[in-house]
Amino acid sequence: MLVELALAENRVLLTMDKDLGEMAFRRGRNAIRGVMLLPPRLRAPEHVAAFMLSVLNQSIEWEGRFCVALEGQVLVVPLPEPKATS
Repeated sequence: MLVELALAENRVLLTMDKDLGEMAFRRGRNAIRGVMLLPPRLRAPEHVAAFMLSVLNQSIEWEGRFCVALEGQVLVVPLPEPKATS
């Protein structure tokens, strides 16, 4: 699965799939390095590339964060800590 591959390769997951983004968020900090959810309406490759460059040029700590990239802003929240097992 993509989440496991991103973790194994120490990568932040970039996705337009809201369900995949939510699943990765629920798994928390130990299951993924970070997640960036992009707007699904981005379709033209040129627009996606320009949008990604504008987002990635911002000084944001991606690791350990869930980021939602919107036109003109990036919302950033920490990934949840893993739940303690009893």
